[in-house]
Amino acid sequence: MPQQLQYPYRVPPRRTVPALLVTVGLTVFMAYFAYGNVRGLRFARVITLSPQGATWAYWTFAAVCLLGSVIMARIAIRSFRPAQMLVFGPHDVILPRATLRGEFCAVPYLTITSVQLRELRGKKFGVIQSSLGEFSVIPIGFESSHEFEEFLKAVNARACG
Repeated sequence: MPQQLQYPYRVPPRRTVPALLVTVGLTVFMAYFAYGNVRGLRFARVITLSPQGATWAYWTFAAVCLLGSVIMARIAIRSFRPAQMLVFGPHDVILPRATLRGEFCAVPYLTITSVQLRELRGKKFGVIQSSLGEFSVIPIGFESSHEFEEFLKAVNARACG
């Protein structure tokens, strides 16, 4: 019986912890402005707010940043867990779902319609389209960029070949 291909997949803490610090910093920064605000606020010379309206706007920004901090904290905590495995089985491959819970899903090869390497602002990522949905993988989740490319080639070979 041939050995199953397995790839460890996890975003490293060196990427998630700085992002967490930035989101928490933005939350504190917005709350500081909201708490000590005594002036009005003007957005792009279009919207002008009174001091009370500006305070509400700053508290709203702080709440949105707090939500981002909570989401980023979950992602950062998950990055300290052992790596999940992307496993090629005889009929399907285990892929990460785009959810906040960090779920993984078995995707049958027969349902995969395309495997693409896309680029957004200079950052590459893989997109696997299936009748079950779209699944994305990013190079920093793999141990090396070579392993990332090898994974995409293996998915493409099993789905289209």
